[in-house]
Amino acid sequence: MAACLGEMNQITIVGFTGSDAEVHYTQSGTFVVTLSVATKESWKDADGNWQSRTDWHRIVSFGKLAEFTRTLTKGSYVMIQGAVRAREY
Repeated sequence: MAACLGEMNQITIVGFTGSDAEVHYTQSGTFVVTLSVATKESWKDADGNWQSRTDWHRIVSFGKLAEFTRTLTKGSYVMIQGAVRAREY
């Protein structure tokens, strides 16, 4: 019988930051940094022409990790690992 790893919520994103890190605080005073990270996918279509798509990801970090994240500037090449949290608006 194979071992079960259980449910995992883990993602890795590798891309470039679209702007400088944004610093703010929650109402309770927790230090928070947000980033926009772009990932790009390229492929050849049925006619042999290159196509591409860029997706933007909102990254949020807290506490000690946010202290490092705040140093990132537009165009920084990053690898982000963490849990996915989705929201609907």
